[in-house]
Amino acid sequence: MEVLLKPIEVVASFSKEGQISPLRFRVITEDTGYSTVYIQTISRRRRERTGKTFIDIYTCTGQVLGIEKLLELKYEISSGEWSLYRM
Repeated sequence: MEVLLKPIEVVASFSKEGQISPLRFRVITEDTGYSTVYIQTISRRRRERTGKTFIDIYTCTGQVLGIEKLLELKYEISSGEWSLYRM
């Protein structure tokens, strides 16, 4: 997987317990403007700590231009920012 670390806009659902599940996201592309990716499955969730910041990492599969790909999304809890980490 290639490391990208691009900022993304995410639509997510939240459980009663506060667990976040990303549903889809869009990333800015050079040629078309925006590209929307739909999350099919979330295979792994983990939390890492870098310094004083906690980051949730989601390993999932999604449809990118009609092709199923493995993705990693990062969510920085303190700032609320999402990024496409790997694809």
